[in-house]
Amino acid sequence: MLPGRIYAVGYGLGGAVGLHAAALDQRIAGVASVCGFGSLPCATEGARGGGLRRDFELHQLQPRLGFFAAAPADLPYDYDELLELIVSRPATGPRRKVLVLSPQDDRINNVTDVTRLVRSLPSSIRESINLSTPVGINRLDDNKQQAVIDWLHATEAAAKRERTRAEAGDGS
Repeated sequence: MLPGRIYAVGYGLGGAVGLHAAALDQRIAGVASVCGFGSLPCATEGARGGGLRRDFELHQLQPRLGFFAAAPADLPYDYDELLELIVSRPATGPRRKVLVLSPQDDRINNVTDVTRLVRSLPSSIRESINLSTPVGINRLDDNKQQAVIDWLHATEAAAKRERTRAEAGDGS
């Protein structure tokens, strides 16, 4: 795989992992997160999805988040900042893209929180994020799979056009 042509696609916890991977690895050109996240400070114990405990205890992906279990408002970041980091630090070539697919009746992640996080970003960042909130539940059904495939095709086609323009400009 060539850097700048690698895409991460994840459903549920994999959607959150894909976002974190893209924030850390410049080779990832884009990420599709399906039912992947909600607001971290809003994910308190008793909230949908098990709260922060899901990430720091149940899955043990981010054990240090446990330090904030009693004071989630003190968390050092939320997903809006993660999205901004992904988009504002482009890999070589075109600006990195993100698909956030969050169904309206997600039993784990609150679509209102997801929408608020994405809409709180500056417009220059939001233009690289495709937010989709279809009617439905947290399930990787055929429609969501097709939405991801369509987004991948469109995103890679746009990146290819941009690479072609850049190459043509270099040769002049």
